[in-house]
Amino acid sequence: PGVKAAEKAGITLVIENILDVDPASRRAMVESFDSDAIALSIDTGHAHLARRMSGAPPVDYFVRDAGDQLRHVHLQDLDGHADRHWAPGEGEIHWQEVFRALSECASNPHLVLELRRKSDIPQGFAYLKSLGLVECSRPSNDRSIRDAHARISIDLRGFSSEKLNKKWHQRSSVGMRPERG
Repeated sequence: PGVKAAEKAGITLVIENILDVDPASRRAMVESFDSDAIALSIDTGHAHLARRMSGAPPVDYFVRDAGDQLRHVHLQDLDGHADRHWAPGEGEIHWQEVFRALSECASNPHLVLELRRKSDIPQGFAYLKSLGLVECSRPSNDRSIRDAHARISIDLRGFSSEKLNKKWHQRSSVGMRPERG
């Protein structure tokens, strides 16, 4: 009934990864609904935590596997030991790889900094900007934002894989992984 109601209302419900070891299992779940009203959401922290705890693939693999089903992404960093909701740059996630995968995604998903403290939004955004991954953003003035999960939108339009590859090689050698063929 929920899916039919979403279809009728013209909204999309997203299913988020929790501690998925195989990104294909969540994608298959979404496909089983056979409805445009159901899509995928990836939480970068959850994906990285699953990698550290259970040997799941890196975060960018989750993004690539989701493909056109990806509609929403929670951006948060962590140390691999708990779901920290830290600002990007405070933990271990390889953000250049994540944004390279996002730039290849035709669905143009909504990106949200999902941080423990709203006060960390400028720091997280500045870090992504310093890597050349984002150019501009408009912080939300919505008073309904809860203190526990601060949100900010980031627009990926105008970013290409080629542009990110160039910036990746120019700006960072820390945490680089070999290209996959």
